Parts: sequence; structure tokens; C-alpha cells
Amino acid sequence: AAAGVAVSPLIIDKPITAADNQLEFVVSNSTGEAMRIELSTAPLGHDRAGAPVELGGYRYEVSSQIRLAERSFVLAPRRWKRVRATVDLPQRSGGGYAFIYVKALPAKIDPSATIVTALRIAVLAELTFPGSPSANVGVADLLPDRQGFKVAVNNPGTVHARPAGRVVLRGLDGKERWQAPFSGGNVFPELTREFRVEGVPPGVAEGQYLAEVELHAPVEAKLERRVALIDGQFVVSGPSRVAKR
Repeated sequence: AAAGVAVSPLIIDKPITAADNQLEFVVSNSTGEAMRIELSTAPLGHDRAGAPVELGGYRYEVSSQIRLAERSFVLAPRRWKRVRATVDLPQRSGGGYAFIYVKALPAKIDPSATIVTALRIAVLAELTFPGSPSANVGVADLLPDRQGFKVAVNNPGTVHARPAGRVVLRGLDGKERWQAPFSGGNVFPELTREFRVEGVPPGVAEGQYLAEVELHAPVEAKLERRVALIDGQFVVSGPSRVAKR
């Protein structure tokens, strides 16, 4: 029954100010039985693949600064409820990140039951605090990945950024042979995220190439690496270097 509980939105990405420091989301119960909803918070970061992870000790996490209006409640069958929380502003600018977990389980549990099914849904709070936050990303590396590439983007700034750019494959004569764009989710400050670019067409001949990543937003940056296409897969054939803009 817990599978009939839903939450919206799953990502809250908003600026927080003294005048507007409220978060809210909706929990709905489409099942035919009452569900107990339990709320909690935890530190939020992400791994290199971009997957959300609990990141204890991360200096931009703000799980302890999110005050939930209530920690638990019973949600009647086929009803919904708006959940609210208040964010305490830190003594700094930049980003702030936290999980808000929503756990759902039956409000009435049979004492003879040996297994109780519960559902936990994560809401991601990706917040920006007042001041002068700096959005700044750079290309950390460009690595072959089978028929494509992985672009590692780091964020030395103080707030999350959503990078966008493209990977270009050039012959050693400088002529473009193939290109593909990349974009995706946020990169949190002081963390690195990899974006996968795939789909090099089969018409590209085997041999030596220059693979170049061009970052367009939020800042411009370039990095290139010499690679070789062998048996349909790219391999590193030289070190990476910052390319001329």
C-alpha cells in the first residue's frame, strides 16, 4: 500500500532570503488505507555520477537548519497534505543542500504481521543563500568511455551550477569529424560530476584524434586530449591540456 504514496516536487531549487525562507511540497495518498508519514532530514551531496548521496561533513550541507513544521502525521486514504519547513539562514552566502526524507507506512499495523512494507522518498533541497555566491565550473578531465567520452566537471565556486557544453572530435589536421552536446544536473560546490557523451557515428575511421571539450555555461572553458580509435573504442593516447579559447 505504501507504493501509493507520492511526493511533489522531488527537487526544491530556490533562493532563500529572510523574507522568503519557506520550503513546501505535497504528499499524496492514493491508497485505500490511512498512512503514517514520518519526516526527517540528512546531509545531501552527490557522487561523480551525479547520484544523490548522504555526505556527512560536507560544509555546504544544511540539514540541521531545516525546521519541519511537523515530523509525523497520518494521511487519510485518497487525501493529500502540504508539508512546510523553515530554513534558518547561515552566516554565509552560497549554496545549501539537504535531503528531506518522507517515509510512509500503514497507520494501522496488524500485531501478528511479520513483515511491514515501508516506502521512503527523498526530496532534494538545493538552496541558494543571500550574498555574493559565485557560480564557477571547470573541466577537470576528458576520458574515453567505450564509444564515447566522460566529461568530468568540477565546481570551485560556492553555489551549485548547471554546466552545458559539447565534445568535439577533430582529426590531427584540425578538421571537425564529430561533435555532441552535453548538459544535465547541478554540480555542487567543491564536488565533481561526470557527464557521459556517446554516439560517435560508425563512419569515423580508426586512428589518432584530438578530443576537445568546450564548456559554454555558466563559464567558458576548454580542455583537449589526444585519443585513438581502435577496434571501435576510444583509448587515451596522450595527456590532457587546457586548449586555447
